[in-house]
Amino acid sequence: MKKFYIFILLIVIFAIAGYFFWTNFFESPVKTENPIFKFLSDKCYHSLNDDKGNLKGLIIGIVNDNDVNIYGYGKINDEDINIPDGNSEFGIASLTKTFTGLLLAKLSVKGIVDYDDTAVLIKDKPVTFRQLVTHTSGLPWMPSNVKDDKDYTKSDLKDFIKDYELSREPGSKFEYSSAGFAVLGMVLAEKSKYKSFENALENEIIKPLSLKHTSFNAITPFNAGGRMISCVNDLSVFLKANMYSERFSELKNAIFLTQKKSSKMQTFPGSVATLGWELFNDNIYWHSGTGSGCTSFMAFDKNKDYGIIVAAFGNIQTSNVAMASFTLLGGIVNSNNTSTIESFH
Repeated sequence: MKKFYIFILLIVIFAIAGYFFWTNFFESPVKTENPIFKFLSDKCYHSLNDDKGNLKGLIIGIVNDNDVNIYGYGKINDEDINIPDGNSEFGIASLTKTFTGLLLAKLSVKGIVDYDDTAVLIKDKPVTFRQLVTHTSGLPWMPSNVKDDKDYTKSDLKDFIKDYELSREPGSKFEYSSAGFAVLGMVLAEKSKYKSFENALENEIIKPLSLKHTSFNAITPFNAGGRMISCVNDLSVFLKANMYSERFSELKNAIFLTQKKSSKMQTFPGSVATLGWELFNDNIYWHSGTGSGCTSFMAFDKNKDYGIIVAAFGNIQTSNVAMASFTLLGGIVNSNNTSTIESFH
């Protein structure tokens, strides 16, 4: 009788194992690498890898409706010599601003704030949420009272606001401002029920998208403008949410807002500001980020259903990464019109 029960148990075990094997076999086929994407990623790597050794490593994520292709090269730094992959974490710098823009949009959808509400008074001049998120507030690149940004507090930021004298009317000119995003993050935290920017972003954006490797290492007002840690796998989810917002019911209305043009005022060459991104040529949404040891870039072509994430490790100029990334995205989009690598030579 005991042998009979053992026999039945073995049958059940093999049946369950067989079920999972064949389910995975049919529903999760082995991913076939796209040779054109690989070729274009290799070209991007070689274009940034100069003979001065400034580039230590590179990771590229290519996102479309059906898949995410990830290519890693070199290493992140001298301490981590492994080839970077989809779960390799790095500081995304100013790419964080796209998350902060989405948080503002979600609080707007909830009726907690309005883009044209006064976010802060600077010497009795009202500055709106719209002006903060589009870098037209009149605030400078960084607060003038920063000595060590790691020790900078909300009290320091409030002291800066109290003493700062705007040199022009808010809304009259574009000037890229991480100080403005620090103010934006602080005010959003105060307006929300969470009372901290980090908790608000965690609960309103990061958790709904199930981003497992996205967080902050420290609490500082500058987190709203550029201190987030993430990875290509998480950023791919964020990018897909922006590309296919109708599939993300909790965020779709907020995502729609972040992609609306704010004005015709040029920000960077060929680009205007939306309420969360830079918009190039009316169809490519993009943002770059420059931090210590990493320069990052994220973009998607709304008309062509392709997006990219690029993170270059080492001492690489932001403009070089942006140029290589735009070239990569253009090649990917044009790959729909060709089936051979030779067409790109």
